[in-house]
Amino acid sequence: MAYPHSLIPGNCYFRVGFYDNDLLFPDISTLEYVGESADEEGACLWLFREPRSTDNVSDPSVSPDGDSLVCFSAAQLYQILDFAGLSAAIGEAALDHPLNAPGTVAAQPRAGCVEFGDLSEQVATFLDSPNCHSVTMTVQFTDDGLSLGRRRDGGLEMGFFPRPRREPLRESRIRDLFASLGTKPHVDYLADRGRTRVLEFAVPDQRESLTQLCKRILVEVYEMKEGDTLQFSFLDDTSV
Repeated sequence: MAYPHSLIPGNCYFRVGFYDNDLLFPDISTLEYVGESADEEGACLWLFREPRSTDNVSDPSVSPDGDSLVCFSAAQLYQILDFAGLSAAIGEAALDHPLNAPGTVAAQPRAGCVEFGDLSEQVATFLDSPNCHSVTMTVQFTDDGLSLGRRRDGGLEMGFFPRPRREPLRESRIRDLFASLGTKPHVDYLADRGRTRVLEFAVPDQRESLTQLCKRILVEVYEMKEGDTLQFSFLDDTSV
């Protein structure tokens, strides 16, 4: 719960309700604290607004004066949560889930029996297509993968977009693997306000070496397992 002295204008807060009477499906509202006001009797009110999408910031038809404010009295302010409070509230609700028990649990996939499908052929297609700028390969049903691209000054590069706040170990695995090959990233910076690390490394342009490197990364970094399937997306002159 947020105390009045802890509320800072412009900061993000939350209110958690439920869609159902059984308190099983959380309804999370995100609010921006505006400041204090008073009602007609002089009692203190704390004002919040629902943040507007940044897509509408430059839209002249959307006026900040038209924002609807949500008021909380002293008796209602306990509903306002900071990030720690939100995490605790969701953790409390999580104890009731899953609502339906899973069926027969399948055997745990094994990392040693990975099938890479036509990975080698897809790498060859990229190498043999000079008008192809890049190919991205991801493990199906996940966002785990890598991109092969052509450098402007010649040669090939492999790109990654790990999330250091969420998966710090993954970034270190990528760096350690390439360090073992004696390669440092030629592109290395943070994006999305520190949520995404952009990494690019020079890689060999031989089909077999490149294919083996892709396999190592898929297993050692992304822990690809038996039963996983790869998906490929090519970017060429017709798609830019």
